[in-house]
Amino acid sequence: MTGSTPRDTAVVQPLLGFAFGAAYLIVGLAGFTVSDGYQFAARHGGKLLGAFLVNPLQNTVHVVIGGALLAAAFAGWSCSATRTTA
Repeated sequence: MTGSTPRDTAVVQPLLGFAFGAAYLIVGLAGFTVSDGYQFAARHGGKLLGAFLVNPLQNTVHVVIGGALLAAAFAGWSCSATRTTA
C-alpha cells in the first residue's frame, strides 16, 4: 500500500479480525442448528445452507476460531487506542 502509515494499518487489522471473527462465530453457531443428532466427529452431518456438510466438531472449531479472532481484534483496538492517545 503506497502512502499507508502504521496508524492506518493499526486500524485496518482489528477491523478485519472483527469481520472474520464474527463470520466464523456466526457460521459455527448456525452449524449447530443443522448438526443436531449427529456424532461429534462423524464424516456426515447436517447441511448448512443446503450445501455444506457440517458436524459438531467443525462447528466447535469455527466457534473457537471466531472467538479467538474477536478477542485479538478487541485487543488490537485497545492497543491502538492507547498508542494514539499517548
